[in-house]
Amino acid sequence: MGAASQSCDKCRNRLPEAVLNSPGLMACPYCRTPLQFLVFPAYARTHAAGQLAERVIADVESSCFFHSAKKATIACEGCGRFLCALCDIEFDGKHVCAKCLEAGKSKGTMDKLEVERYRYDVLATNLVVLGLLLTFCMPYIAPVLGAAAIYICIRYWNKPMALMSPGKGRLAITIVLALVQVGLSSLMFLSILGLMFTI
Repeated sequence: MGAASQSCDKCRNRLPEAVLNSPGLMACPYCRTPLQFLVFPAYARTHAAGQLAERVIADVESSCFFHSAKKATIACEGCGRFLCALCDIEFDGKHVCAKCLEAGKSKGTMDKLEVERYRYDVLATNLVVLGLLLTFCMPYIAPVLGAAAIYICIRYWNKPMALMSPGKGRLAITIVLALVQVGLSSLMFLSILGLMFTI
């Protein structure tokens, strides 16, 4: 299905390619409804068919370790097992089997295999919020939480963020809030100490 098969939301007529991906609003050629229709280039791209594993024809051909009826095309660089085209996983320039990939994930030996990311920005923000809540009832704990939030923001500034993370902006806002929190709670703590000594 190409980009030209897209239709107007109002009249349901197919839109010509001249209307698609326009920089601003364009009128539908049929009903004159203003619209902007953006289509990603990958939508019109044809996809290559996946690789199929070939059957073993002769007795002299090696078969896949996991599929005995399929012809082996490559050996796993982790364990040496013969793999067919279905079992071959290319990762970080190496060809490995699913078992070696799983073992690398569990042992942590594959550096570029990342299955989760810790949200340090959320941790620092939570510490600041908790510190702001405790500023008036426990002013001696709030500076510690603020300092911890600042440390986390600076320490993990260059760590990769989560895919849906708002970016470094949250860390910067957290640092500013933590500084305000440390200053405010420190002033409150010092004023409480001053009151205690004057009494």
